[in-house]
Amino acid sequence: MVSLNRRQVSVILSVLYLGALTAMAAYAVHQTSTLSLPIPSTLTTLTLALAPFAGLCIETSTALASSLAQHPKLRHRHARNFPAVLLPSTLTILGLLVYITVVATLSGTHISPVGGLGCALREKWQTMFQHKSGSKIRTIQEALKCCGFRNVRDMPFPFPGHGIAVDTCEMQYGYHVGCEGAWRDKERTVAGLMIGVAVGVFVWVAIIIVTPALHPTWAQQSMRHPQRMLQDESDAANRVIEYPSQRYTDDPEGGDEDARREIDGLNNESRLALEVESSRDHPSKLLSDQGVWRGEDGRT
Repeated sequence: MVSLNRRQVSVILSVLYLGALTAMAAYAVHQTSTLSLPIPSTLTTLTLALAPFAGLCIETSTALASSLAQHPKLRHRHARNFPAVLLPSTLTILGLLVYITVVATLSGTHISPVGGLGCALREKWQTMFQHKSGSKIRTIQEALKCCGFRNVRDMPFPFPGHGIAVDTCEMQYGYHVGCEGAWRDKERTVAGLMIGVAVGVFVWVAIIIVTPALHPTWAQQSMRHPQRMLQDESDAANRVIEYPSQRYTDDPEGGDEDARREIDGLNNESRLALEVESSRDHPSKLLSDQGVWRGEDGRT
């Protein structure tokens, strides 16, 4: 039986989750197309591509950052500010947040205000009626069980004229209400699905960011606090200072004696410096000034 580590399990769960969001977006696109909803095709396309695009971008940025992590200098070059190895992932996340915000904001305009949706709906229906798009209007009427736009006599299908009465739809199908209310509700439902896709992708990105178990090893090491990196470098420098360089010698014992002599010499110089500094605090009454001795009264 094949055992999976946590990273592999997280990848499988991400694929299933993003696949579910993509299916939701595909349903929204299908409803928009079938019912001729006044939602721009650009917005539905962006929504459909959001989940797979997010997964592809995160995976690509992770692979790129892993490649950069093979060069330790890139990771520690900007330790005082920001590790360079995290730059691809950071830019990817920022780009995805902008993408998600655009999709959610544009989708929200098709939910509220409710009163503002009527104009776009009427313009869409009127365009179909003028262009004699009977198949589209008939599909809407059959799906929503209605006739016409505001009422059964307002631009219904079959189109009135040439022997066709204005109430033919009502008499033929038995529908007694207009399509405006149900059509508007369907538009709001589809827009809500698209917002749900955007929110779902945002939640997934947030989980990827805040869950340490999903981060590769290079990310966990690179996201250490820069001050910790600097402290490690400082400790390493201090350890180097504690052990002065030794001159090369063929005799290991002689090398140790040379090191001890250097340390003793440094200690002697430190003690001498302290004695000189202490003598400045209590100067002698006999001071030398340009080779002339002065007395206690200050006269030559």
